[in-house]
Amino acid sequence: MTLVPLDAFPSTSTFLGRILSIQVDADGDFIVLDDGAIAKKFRLPSIEPKHPTFSPGDWVCVYFLPQSPSQALSVDLLQPSYRARQGEHFPFVDGEWYRFHKNDRNRYKNIKQRSLLLGQIRQFFDERDFTEIEAPLMVPSPGLELHLQAMKLEQHERYLITSPEYQLKR
Repeated sequence: MTLVPLDAFPSTSTFLGRILSIQVDADGDFIVLDDGAIAKKFRLPSIEPKHPTFSPGDWVCVYFLPQSPSQALSVDLLQPSYRARQGEHFPFVDGEWYRFHKNDRNRYKNIKQRSLLLGQIRQFFDERDFTEIEAPLMVPSPGLELHLQAMKLEQHERYLITSPEYQLKR
């Protein structure tokens, strides 16, 4: 739900994230969001009704001016958290958000490091004019290795590859 018309603010920035908490105090109403990398706190606009449909776990988009990065001009609800609306407390212990953020965000940090490493490897080969190719996972005919038995996928009438070399050399 957009709380303020944005056409009056042409140079807005956005922050997409999941609501971690809604805080109400003497200074106003705030939402704390997490986009997977950082948590950020925004003051909600002082317009009635106060945070009408927001609850922890909801995915929202916050619009703000770069010169006032903690003051939300407007908040759009992108995806409500149905489980939170059914009485469960966010974060859900069986959900992906919880899995990525438990233990001091180690899983997220590892995935981020892996992504950066793969990007550097790809950049290294791109600079040397290599072309990245991928071997198919299913093929119409099994591999030629007599000592390996290929797994047939009946519903697709294909086989899982036993090794990628043959497919990559074609």
